[in-house]
Amino acid sequence: MLPTPIQQEAIPLILGGGDVLGAAETGTGKTGAFGIPIIQLIHENLTASAAPSDAAKNKADTPQIRMSMEDREALFNVDG
Repeated sequence: MLPTPIQQEAIPLILGGGDVLGAAETGTGKTGAFGIPIIQLIHENLTASAAPSDAAKNKADTPQIRMSMEDREALFNVDG
């Protein structure tokens, strides 16, 4: 599956540490555009923190992630 236009623009910016404000019509993948990189960052942080050499990593380097409650609920509400 290919990313939608909003995902193509937002995901690299978010993964690069940038701030993103996106607007698009319903069904265009906005939740995925914000949720996918958040999951990636969490995975990277958990993987890095599990490595013994990273135990003393400065917590100031950890990305801060904020989502609206509506986006959070939509991200975890997966319908088959």
